[in-house]
Formats: sequence, structure tokens, C-alpha cells
Amino acid sequence: MLDRPTIIAAQSDLDAERLLTLNAPSDKVTVTGNLKFDVEPPEGVEEIARSLRNRWGVSRPVWIAASTHDNEEPKVLEAFGKLLATHPDALLILVPRHPERFASVEKLCRREGYAVELHSAGREPLPAETQILIGDTMGELVGMYAASDVAFIGGSLVRHGGHNLVEAMAVGTPCVFGPHVFNFEQSSRTALEYGAAEQVRDPKALAATIAVYLDDPERRRRAAAAARRVIEDNRGSLRLTQTLIKDNAQ
Repeated sequence: MLDRPTIIAAQSDLDAERLLTLNAPSDKVTVTGNLKFDVEPPEGVEEIARSLRNRWGVSRPVWIAASTHDNEEPKVLEAFGKLLATHPDALLILVPRHPERFASVEKLCRREGYAVELHSAGREPLPAETQILIGDTMGELVGMYAASDVAFIGGSLVRHGGHNLVEAMAVGTPCVFGPHVFNFEQSSRTALEYGAAEQVRDPKALAATIAVYLDDPERRRRAAAAARRVIEDNRGSLRLTQTLIKDNAQ
């Protein structure tokens, strides 16, 4: 099968090595990088973020847990409970990965005793007593990232393998993720190397790391700048892939 393609574009050196181990022809394999780094934030995202933050509360510490999974939300809520002990006014933006789970996650949060609102309800301003806002709409995640102080990337406290953190980094939001990031190994490792992210092993460490970010605006600023550098330094995969296709067109 690997003899058939004209070109094989690998995301990383490790991917290329694996393809070569499977006997892909070495003259057909080129490392082009990760296409996700060529992402461009939506137009007007900064204005969207300001509007959201005004709605949520400008002075409140805000963190977002995005693309969370079943059996992961209880871990996030455990971390949030620990965080509230030192940051009682913190607001959690909780965005489940799958829309069909919005209602069940809302019920879970209420059952755990939290004051919950739905983003779709459009309450403005958000009541001060609200502790958790469920992100139950589609197409607004990047704006929510931009409006948050720090982002936890879901699918990583459970053995799902993590989710894409490039969208959060592209808008300069520091990232935190759990131990299971095998689906996004390269981008996660790069984010750690640049200082744009932190990796944690459990809810206790998640709470502590979120607290550090919320308490240290300068650390957030450095991590935000590092996140943007990650994106800029790793762009170019799309252009290289297009060039390969053009050069090999018949």
C-alpha cells in the first residue's frame, strides 16, 4: 500500500520514522509539520472575548475546561472544588466535547451543589453567584478560550488521548492538560518546551496549577506570549504540502 502514493506527508519526525519502519519508500516521505498550526483565529475574536468577559465579570478569575469527556467532568469538578477553597469567586466555563451530553453534564454539576447557568440562556450580566457556566452552544469555543485566563484541555485526565490545544494557544491562552495526550503528543510536547502549557497528573495538581496561573498575571502573560510563539514558529505545513502536491502533479 505504501508503494502506491506519489508523496507521503508526515506530521513529525516520529511519524516519518514509523512510516519508514513500515517500509514506506524514503524518497516519498517528507515531514511537513502539523496543519493545525496554520490555524487563524476568527476575525474579531478579541472583541468577542471582551464581550464575553464583560458578561461573565471582568474582575472574576475565569478558567475554561474544554472538550471534556464522560468520567472526566467529575475530576474537573473535584479540581474546581479545591480551587474554590482559595478562589471563592472563580468561574468555571465547562464545555463538554459532545453536544448530546450538555444536559447530563448540567445535571451532574447541579447534583454536586454548584450554581449553574447555560451559556445559551444569554443571561447578561451573568449572576454573581454563578459558579459554573455550561458552554452549550456550537462555534463559540475559540472566543471562550480568548476570554478565559487559563484553559484546561479535556480528554487528557482520562485515557482518551487529549484534544487540540492549538486553538487556545492561537489566541494566547495558557494551557493545562492531563497525562493522556497521545493523540496530540507533538503539539503538547512543543507547548511544554516553550512554556505555553503545564501538564498535571490528577485533579489536585490541576487545581494547584490553575490557582498559580490565576494568582500570577505575569506568568499568564509569559505563557500567553509563549503560546503565540508556538503557533508562529510552527506555521508553514499548509504551504509545504501545497508545494509538494504542485511539484508532483502530473
